Amino acid sequence: MKNTRLLTIKPLCLIVILFFLLQDVSGRFCNPDALNVCVDITTDSENISFSVEASADVGWVGVGIGDSMVGAYLMIVWPNSDGSVTISQRKATTHDLPNPTNQQADLSLSSSSGIQGNKFVATFTRPLHVQGSTVSASTKNFIYAVSDQKVPESRYDTSTLQQHLYRGYITLGNNTKLMTAHGIIMFLAWAVIAPTAVFIARFGRQKLPKSWFHLHWSMQTFLTIPLVIIAFVLAYIGRNKKFDSGVAHQLFGVIIIIALGIQWSIGIIHHKLFDPKRKYIPWWTKLHWWWGRIVITAALVNIPLGLHRYSSLFSKLPLGLFIAYYVYIAMVYLAFFVSTWRKPNYRGLPTADRH
Repeated sequence: MKNTRLLTIKPLCLIVILFFLLQDVSGRFCNPDALNVCVDITTDSENISFSVEASADVGWVGVGIGDSMVGAYLMIVWPNSDGSVTISQRKATTHDLPNPTNQQADLSLSSSSGIQGNKFVATFTRPLHVQGSTVSASTKNFIYAVSDQKVPESRYDTSTLQQHLYRGYITLGNNTKLMTAHGIIMFLAWAVIAPTAVFIARFGRQKLPKSWFHLHWSMQTFLTIPLVIIAFVLAYIGRNKKFDSGVAHQLFGVIIIIALGIQWSIGIIHHKLFDPKRKYIPWWTKLHWWWGRIVITAALVNIPLGLHRYSSLFSKLPLGLFIAYYVYIAMVYLAFFVSTWRKPNYRGLPTADRH
C-alpha cells in the first residue's frame, strides 16, 4: 500500500515541477503548411519585437495584435526584388483588405531583414503603447496572415496587397516548453515505464512470485496512465486547444490513448475473471497480452512522428536524438525477444501464481 501511494505521488510532483518550469513566456509559432511561416514574439519594458520567417517565394506576411482581423493593428512585411524589405502598419476596419495608417513611424525594421538563403527573414519592433493599440502583460492573442502573391513593385508602405492565402491565430504562451514537456513525459510513460511493467509481468514471475502482479498493475495504473493523460493535456494546451485530424501524430495519439483505456479495462476483466484452478489460458488473457504489445508498439512508433512535428513547428531537433531513440527502442525489443527465448517455464510456479 505504501508503494502504491508513492507511485501516485510521483505524477503529482511532476505536475508541480512542470508548473514552475513553464512560468517563462515563450512566443514562437510556426505553420509549415503556410509557406513555412514562423513568428517569434518577445516583449521588454518598452517594446514588442517580432521576428518573422517564411519561404523565400512568399508574397507578404502580416502579424496582428488581437484575436480578429477586424479592428486589429497589422504589421505587414514583404520582400522586394532589389533585396530590400518593406514594412507597413495597417488597420482592418472591415473584412476588406486593411488600410495603411498614418503612424508608419511606430515601426522599426532591422537592417538585417531580407532573403537569407532559402528563407525570407524580417525583424521589427514597435512600442508597447501607440495610438489606438496597446500591448500589455495580459496580451496573449495575435493573428497572422500569409500570401504567395507578390506585392506590386514598390517600396512604399501604402502598396496594394493581394488577399491572404493562409491565416491563423497565435497565443503567446508556453507553447514550446509545453510541447517539450509533452514529449519528455510521453517518452517516460511509453518507452520506460510501460515496457518495464511488461517485463515484470512476463519475466519477473519466478523472482517475484508474490509481488509481480501488484508491481505491474500499480506501474501501469498509477504511472503510465496518469503520465499519458498529463502529457495529452499539455499538448492540447500547447496547441491552443485545437485538434487536427490531418496531422498523423495527433490522430494516432488520440487513437492510442483510447486503446490504452481499452487495455486497462481488459486488464481489470482479466483480474476479475482469473481462476486459480484454470487449466488453460482464456482468450481475454491472451487479448490483454497482445493488445498491450500492440498499444505500446504503436506509441513507440508515434513518438518519432511527434519529434518530426516538433522540428517543423518549433526548432529543428538534432539527428543524433532520433538515432539515440531508435537505438534505445531496438535494445528494448532485443531484450524482450532474447528474454522470451531464454525464459524458464513459469508453469513450475504454483497454479495460483500464474496470473
